[in-house]
Amino acid sequence: MVYLVPECPKSFLDSGIQMFSEIQWTDVQVFWNVPTEICSKMNINLSLEEYGIKANPNYTFYGENIVIFYQFEFGLYPYFKDYNKSAPVNGGMPQDCNLGAHLKKVRKDITNIIPDENFTNHAIIDFEHWRPLFEELYDTKKVIT
Repeated sequence: MVYLVPECPKSFLDSGIQMFSEIQWTDVQVFWNVPTEICSKMNINLSLEEYGIKANPNYTFYGENIVIFYQFEFGLYPYFKDYNKSAPVNGGMPQDCNLGAHLKKVRKDITNIIPDENFTNHAIIDFEHWRPLFEELYDTKKVIT
């Protein structure tokens, strides 16, 4: 996975809107978070830094530069088992989840994966099975429509 993060320089914020085509490559950061830890263990250097790509030390999946939380390791992720409307798990939909219990587990999950209270890099929540926009709920995800 390559994660692109356009930096928002002060001029961008002051000007209001900037067209995507005007963003300079120097304004873009590329992060590597692919499970390639085995490369480091086998003394294979991917030389990502040579290309300006930021990665965790030793290409670890959870590290000091980037962490990705997937749906089943971030709180009480609401979903329908096998996309079956009659089989809700954790309420099935976000508005039906126990928010207090969810936030309690989120705090525990974050602390387990990011024990450093001073972590200031990128933490991403990747909910691949949930689409927050109604028009994106198609095929098996039509369970809540």
